[in-house]
Amino acid sequence: MRNGILLVMLGFVLLPTAGIVARHRWQNQQPIVPISEQQTETETNTSPVSTPSNTNGNAPTPTTPAVTTPASTPTPAPTPVTNLPPVSGGNTVKPAAASGTFTKTIVSGGLTRTYHIHIPTGYDPKKLYPLVFLFHGGNSSGSMIGATTPSNSSGLRMLTDVGFVQKADAEKFIVVAPEGVDGNWNDGRGVTEPELQGIDDVAFVKTLVTTFQTAYAIDSKRIYATGISNGSMMSQRLACEQSSIFASIGAVSGAMPKPISANCTASVSVVGIQGTNDPFSPIPDSDGTPAMTAKLRVGDQTMSVADMQSFWAKEIGCSATPSAVKMPVVVQDGTNVTQYTYPSCNSGRAVVYYIVEGMGHSWPPNSIASLVAITGPSSKNINATDVVWNFFKSHPKS
Repeated sequence: MRNGILLVMLGFVLLPTAGIVARHRWQNQQPIVPISEQQTETETNTSPVSTPSNTNGNAPTPTTPAVTTPASTPTPAPTPVTNLPPVSGGNTVKPAAASGTFTKTIVSGGLTRTYHIHIPTGYDPKKLYPLVFLFHGGNSSGSMIGATTPSNSSGLRMLTDVGFVQKADAEKFIVVAPEGVDGNWNDGRGVTEPELQGIDDVAFVKTLVTTFQTAYAIDSKRIYATGISNGSMMSQRLACEQSSIFASIGAVSGAMPKPISANCTASVSVVGIQGTNDPFSPIPDSDGTPAMTAKLRVGDQTMSVADMQSFWAKEIGCSATPSAVKMPVVVQDGTNVTQYTYPSCNSGRAVVYYIVEGMGHSWPPNSIASLVAITGPSSKNINATDVVWNFFKSHPKS
């Protein structure tokens, strides 16, 4: 189907360019079909990989507020969640569950779907745990995972490579990395293979949430979604269409699908990380957009990063002009980070973007050295996993 072999290697958001313009269309805005799927699971214990390796992310430069330079580090040391709330308020105690990383399947929309779930060490069903969804990038290939990881396991690679297993154990939350159909998500742009096949990924996620709430002690006020590239777009779609479920989202190196933004009704907090040198998610929306980016955006169905920032600030009811803080450079790798915070958001919510000057399409600090010529460099001046989790931890549902 695809002729963009390099993109299949990268785990990017967008489909190969050849032939895509001819079949480009806006998303058919149909309501999500109610879930009536059979929830049949199979389970495989998967040993977690402890060594981080690679994936990608970046952000924009909005209006020009005064920039200050604090002495703090770009990624504050996380504070572990040691006092999880007990199960109360009519919730029944869930059955015991083993800690570890497990590969499972479930039937959704008539298809057997795969996901990878990590239960933190010391899991106690008498307490409530946050739940984090982690979405891999588009066109991901299992061949990037290595011999120890099953093929077509982009979600498992994402789970282990960016350090979410270790983070979940340290901070005591449950994390799940689902697998997209044909390595992609139906993010609402109207061009990914799952969308062309009529795959309902929103219903799939809702089925998973219901399943986990039955099997595990999930805190309904602390359910989150994050991802890179196509996975970032999927997270933003969930924010717009399922904000009754999700408290916050993290958008890393991935823009907002315009068809989804047109009917967005979100009430979540948003954190974003975007690089100024990302060839797939441009900061400005101008005639100067690189030719490669223009092709990959396929009919301009995604927002520029600058427009995406403004969209979320308006959607969440924040002030239009952010405050800007220049983060200290801790590694001389040609990148630097500015944090943009939009104040006065509705109901205690927040919109914060980290724009990484000089970074390409990555989940920092991870990168694939052999592909830097295509993706652009990563940055060692920001850790996306730390930033996203620290934001989630501070922004549950009110």
